[in-house]
Amino acid sequence: MILFTLKNVLLMMVVRRGIANTSVDKNYIEALIEWVRSKGGFFSEKLEIRRMNPNDAQSPMGVYATQNIGIEESLLKVPPECYIGLWGDEIKRVDERRSHDEARWNVYWENLCLLSQKLLKEMRNDKNESQYTPYIEYLKTQKPGQLPAMWSEAGKDVIRKILGTGKSTSYGDYVLPPRDAVDWLHKHFVKTNCIRADDPFEAHVVEMTVQRGYDTAIIPLWDMVNHDNTRINTNNTPMYAEGGLHVWARKDIRAGEEIYGSYNECVDCGNTTDYWGTPEIFRDFGFLESYPQHWIFADHGIHFMVYLEDGELDAEFYDYGKPDEKGITFLREQYQRLEAMEKRDLVDRGMIPKHEWDAILQFYWNIRDAIDCALYTGTTAHEEL
Repeated sequence: MILFTLKNVLLMMVVRRGIANTSVDKNYIEALIEWVRSKGGFFSEKLEIRRMNPNDAQSPMGVYATQNIGIEESLLKVPPECYIGLWGDEIKRVDERRSHDEARWNVYWENLCLLSQKLLKEMRNDKNESQYTPYIEYLKTQKPGQLPAMWSEAGKDVIRKILGTGKSTSYGDYVLPPRDAVDWLHKHFVKTNCIRADDPFEAHVVEMTVQRGYDTAIIPLWDMVNHDNTRINTNNTPMYAEGGLHVWARKDIRAGEEIYGSYNECVDCGNTTDYWGTPEIFRDFGFLESYPQHWIFADHGIHFMVYLEDGELDAEFYDYGKPDEKGITFLREQYQRLEAMEKRDLVDRGMIPKHEWDAILQFYWNIRDAIDCALYTGTTAHEEL
């Protein structure tokens, strides 16, 4: 077990969907809710959308209960008319004859390109003639730079150093996840001519598409529900269910509690947890999830959870994810490399913006602690054998 020290507590800063560049006018939220209702949707009178800290205009947005809510009580319904999405033949699908990982990733990025172009069209409608105007007006308040791929070059370079250069089947030019951590925007959107290289607005629209979307659709209101796999209190229908998305209470919810879903253990997620965990959430949503955390080092078949209990961190391997001797060697080498980085690369943030630096340190300590836990548990298991 690894001691969870004060540094971890100080760095567990929550960065979630929907941080605005100014205090969001309450009228934007009310107009959005009324628009969804006008399309036949539903948003419970027992809910409100507000900041985690109502007195802090920079704190994250979330959905909260204003009254007690009973189990199975409806929370919200969003009809398809409110989706900015791909439908039917618009959705690119994997040819099962070429269903290798690379083909699946290519289709994933292609769909996100198509979806971002739909959102871009609506965002560029300056005459408020969009059928999604209340939602678009809210999105215009969103601040760019929430995802690592939109950071300063100096900030992105530190992330690249943390991941370690080298050839990897799963992670391209780096040895640790996530794949294309800060390079996906240029690699899959600029180089493919999905967006222009010199247009920061287009890049920001892609950023919002990835951060707020569900691969092939962006669903207003549902995109404001935050992720926490330890506190999920909702159930929902598939997003393409007839009539749209319906969300209800999984258990009794008390007034004041936040409404939570899951970004990787959801009804539409399929086998996402086989390859998409804590570092991928950081890449796609810009925050490090609270414990337990989910780590996958695919090239070495290592797959484990990290739990925090009574101030100590502990790793638990999946039955199919236990490291062999080569895996132990890999973990030890990566831990030593990361340990050496602390005094060499993480002493002075220089010109890196503070919010990037804070997130960099959090990612660094999370991945270093995860490897430390896995190394301790894996080595102990080998010694017992």
